[in-house]
Amino acid sequence: MCCPVCEEDLKSLNEEQQAEHVERHFNDKSDTVQCPHVECGATLSIDSLPDHLLAHNMEESVHQESQEPLSSLKSLSTGIEWEGVITNGIITAVDNYYQTTKRCRCWLSQETAHINSTVEDLGWGCGYRNLQMMISSLLTHPLYTDHLMSTFAGIPTILELQKTIEKAWNEGFDAKGCSELNGKLVYSKKWIGTTEVAALLRYLGIRAEVVDFTKPSGANSTHPKLFQWVKAYFENGVQELLPVVTGTIDLTANQSDENDKAPKEKKLKLGDDEAKDITESATSGHSRTIIGLEQSQGEHNEMFLLLLDPLKDKRDMVKVKNAGLCGATVHKYMRRDVQQETHDEYELVFINGLLSGDEEREAAKFIELYQRFD
Repeated sequence: MCCPVCEEDLKSLNEEQQAEHVERHFNDKSDTVQCPHVECGATLSIDSLPDHLLAHNMEESVHQESQEPLSSLKSLSTGIEWEGVITNGIITAVDNYYQTTKRCRCWLSQETAHINSTVEDLGWGCGYRNLQMMISSLLTHPLYTDHLMSTFAGIPTILELQKTIEKAWNEGFDAKGCSELNGKLVYSKKWIGTTEVAALLRYLGIRAEVVDFTKPSGANSTHPKLFQWVKAYFENGVQELLPVVTGTIDLTANQSDENDKAPKEKKLKLGDDEAKDITESATSGHSRTIIGLEQSQGEHNEMFLLLLDPLKDKRDMVKVKNAGLCGATVHKYMRRDVQQETHDEYELVFINGLLSGDEEREAAKFIELYQRFD
């Protein structure tokens, strides 16, 4: 056998040693990408790309009213983008791989489409893309379908999400977030965070809750409590599991001009309702969707988040879908360990059933933290 990454001959190694050799490539942070901005083209590490893109967009004042409305970005306002940005069947493909390995245990959500960013929304659209991924999974769950289909015909476009968030604001959901964004999202490139996601879903009658990990809980700026929370979420879930979306906040990235959207005091809630669903975590620069967790069976029981990242394009996810029983592709494009997640703060949004009546719906307009880890 040859290593699929470096092509080194691995015939002298046993099966476990071969797997460890391949995995080392994908735990390495040295992978680089090129900035998609034509006038930049800088070579960056994968981990630094979100903050780099955020810097570009701060320079362009995208947190203020956009000079190029979404009405001119046809793929974001009409839905004609879908063929190029959606990859279905990822969960099934990943599950097929983990069913064959005895080296670890894995928990996965139910089917969730991967939806990648395009050149038109790089640097500001990841919150919308992760919300689209959350909705793609909710649409497969009978408990939530009617609530979503009363407003959307399918997975909504970014413009449709913006309009619905504004409707939620107009009914009093997340008044603080509404004020911070001046009550205006439609036809803008303002990025959204966890409370906007929660406000939209609560407006539709879905109980969306927010969890905040306010600072590192381990050595070297790591967040083991985040990984433990995700494991408990998937391990203790009943019925069909939906994904979790995760994002990060870097305090240094938030010391920008006063017109930027400052990180809000997030509100969170984790419960034991009839279905454990999606979690979205937002950041000052980037967010992703957690679709599972892997835990090794070795001495240290190391944990890995399995993520759908909007910055991974359709070609990457097709590789995962077509990888068969080769775990190396899953590890490269989806798996992250504790040492790779070292941002200052993480927030999660997850779904926990339906709002039960007018009284809870009214209370849900104030998005209060359900859990906070200091």
